[in-house]
Amino acid sequence: MKRIFILFFVLTCNFSAIAQERAFNIEMEMVDMYVNNYFDTVSVCNNCKAIKVFEQYISVVQSCIDENDFFNSKFEIMPIMLNLELLTNIESESDADFSGKYKPTNKDVEKWTEWFKEHKDHICWYERKNILFLRK
Repeated sequence: MKRIFILFFVLTCNFSAIAQERAFNIEMEMVDMYVNNYFDTVSVCNNCKAIKVFEQYISVVQSCIDENDFFNSKFEIMPIMLNLELLTNIESESDADFSGKYKPTNKDVEKWTEWFKEHKDHICWYERKNILFLRK
């Protein structure tokens, strides 16, 4: 029994580290893109795909809230939340634990959706980095 628990703990910590690393990589890619002015280049902008991805992100977040299933979807939702926070500059109300933020609220969805209505014509999907950004 102890071996199973230790294995579960090690796997949980490993998945947590992977999620944190993915979130960190997304943040560093965003910083890199801002520093190197990729956002000024229209050629990297795919607005149609960006709209679909944003709507998909909101759908995933809303389904996690509706199903109250944050633990099983934790590693899927963390990079989505980080991407939405960085894109919109609207921080989630979610509390963070050792692995990061993964419990978004309905209020987060409302704020992100309102932001989307105002900015959807200016968001872009950068295929090479698989990331959303706001065109200047």
